[in-house]
Amino acid sequence: MIWGPGLPGPQGIAGAQGPQGVTGAAGAPGKVLQVVHASTTTPVTVSGAAAWADTTLTATITPSLVSSKVLVFCYHQIWVQNQTNGTALTAIGAIRLVRGSTTVWSGWNNGTGPIGLGVTPQMVSAVIDNIDQYGQFSIGYLDSPASTAPTTYKTQCNNYASPSVIYCQPSGTTANGRSDIILMEIAA
Repeated sequence: MIWGPGLPGPQGIAGAQGPQGVTGAAGAPGKVLQVVHASTTTPVTVSGAAAWADTTLTATITPSLVSSKVLVFCYHQIWVQNQTNGTALTAIGAIRLVRGSTTVWSGWNNGTGPIGLGVTPQMVSAVIDNIDQYGQFSIGYLDSPASTAPTTYKTQCNNYASPSVIYCQPSGTTANGRSDIILMEIAA
């Protein structure tokens, strides 16, 4: 046989295709590798001038790579109650995010401590006994734990003003407030 320009060459038999490679755990940067969710409805009361208290919102993730980031989202049901009793008091406090025993995120610090929750009466009279603020307190934080060991995240609450009270997952007549935490391992 003669082969030349314009003449097709011999066709061989196609071999079997080899196995496809498995995409490693690293994947592409920014890829979500795993998601962990937890929630709590356990009421926690933090009274005035208390130390940091666990809110019972906690979750554990085991990163697959040391280089992974962990994106943390927390959504807290909160009730801040300023028990003014006719005096001008401000209810202030904060929620912080803790990895293991290390604080990785806390709010703005006014000199007393991190601030993130607050209510202040605009006028004071003997008629005003309590001023309440209900709502959801959210945290979004990208952490670099640099570990493949099980890593626990939790939130803690503090109250800087007495006699104010901060309720996490406040109890209700039909159901307690619910707080959620989502941990997402992100390939770096």
